[in-house]
Amino acid sequence: MKTTKLLGILWVSFFTICFTACSDDEQIDPIRFPNYSYDVRMMLGRSISFVDGSGDYTINIENPEILDAAINSDIKSLQINPKQKGETTVSITDNKAKSTVELKLTVTDFYIGFKNVASNHSNPILSPDTFLFLVNNDTHDFYLYDKEENITYSRPLNGSFEFKEIDSEPYLILYYRNYQNRYEEETIRLNIVGEYNMLRLMNRWFGLGWVDYNQEQSPRMSMPPTYYLYLRDNGYDIAYLLQPNTYLPTGYLK
Repeated sequence: MKTTKLLGILWVSFFTICFTACSDDEQIDPIRFPNYSYDVRMMLGRSISFVDGSGDYTINIENPEILDAAINSDIKSLQINPKQKGETTVSITDNKAKSTVELKLTVTDFYIGFKNVASNHSNPILSPDTFLFLVNNDTHDFYLYDKEENITYSRPLNGSFEFKEIDSEPYLILYYRNYQNRYEEETIRLNIVGEYNMLRLMNRWFGLGWVDYNQEQSPRMSMPPTYYLYLRDNGYDIAYLLQPNTYLPTGYLK
């Protein structure tokens, strides 16, 4: 009887050791990111999603004066807070998986994207389903793309823009060379109408110093908020939907 009990105890101990060893040797899939290079905009920052990972990470920033970085394990995201323009490498070590990923991050000038969702304008650069990007740099560049397919754009058009008050009304003015008309210089002057909240954002992002055109704020918006940039030109109406999470191709801006 004692021998049987002893054998039983030994078997239990044996299986416990085996189970513990197997658990210790369990494969951990290391943290992975979709890409190895990302642009980060001044003022807005960026949230970069990842998959897998053990949850135990160490972050090393090559040039910490460029940006701060932190892992949010709850939503599996690398949160980037830019400090100044420049490039740096961020290394994320998955301590339990014993694996390191290096990401090249470039902090660029602030820019914001819009999608043309409605337009009856005769000018083809103001056609629906085009994407307009306004860059807050020294030359006030704008970029226009035909369409978006997996964040790959076709037919970019580059020019410059200006926000200007004309007769106490806010305007967005686009300057560009029309490649369909022998690259002649052209200008489109668009009156910004109807949306106080959009004006307030433009005022802050581009440092316009404009006064509030409408002291009454728009009604409470749904969460997340949807912002439109409404423009008018000689009877034509254009509506751009703000796209804060739509990016220029990586590496396009320096």
